[in-house]
Amino acid sequence: MPDVIAAVGTRFVERGQPALARELRKRAVTHGPTAEAYYQLAMVNVALDKPVVAREALRRAVEMDAGHLQAALRLGRLARQAGALVEAKSSLYRVVRLDPDSTEAMAELSALLHREGDHREAARLIERALASNKRKPSPETHVLAGEIFQSLGDGARALDCYTSAVALGGGEHGVAYHHAAKLHLAAGGANGLSAARDLYRGYLMARP
Repeated sequence: MPDVIAAVGTRFVERGQPALARELRKRAVTHGPTAEAYYQLAMVNVALDKPVVAREALRRAVEMDAGHLQAALRLGRLARQAGALVEAKSSLYRVVRLDPDSTEAMAELSALLHREGDHREAARLIERALASNKRKPSPETHVLAGEIFQSLGDGARALDCYTSAVALGGGEHGVAYHHAAKLHLAAGGANGLSAARDLYRGYLMARP
């Protein structure tokens, strides 16, 4: 029953009634808490822009069910955004350990490590994400990979990543076009200039 009440709460979120959804999910937790009920309660508080309350609910969800990977992933993401890096890394590494094909968790963790300056560990994880055959990495993951490889001085691999992001994301990922064009310009020569011009032209044509 708690999970059913929580599921009904999800419908209210979808209908733009997060306050009512939160009340239903509170009832779900009160009438017999489950990991899923706590996760759903957290999602409502995310919608209400209450990340502190959401993180506490996610902690409860993970405590009740260490295998609730959605809760662990969301907890890692919210902890990273709040600057709680120890908690973020712990939660995200848990997801990667339990689900080696979680490209989302690997990308989140890579971004965190990259910003901390641990570019090699970030590269190791992002390479795993890019190599996943079960879940295709998003254009954002390719852009992140390009930035990590650039930090390691590997311009060729970075360019490959940005090119993949452009191919996957069309005009929605201007940063990929920009980074790729800059690498072509840095290479110099007529070919580099021509490639950069074509990228910028392609971006303007692909924009919705």
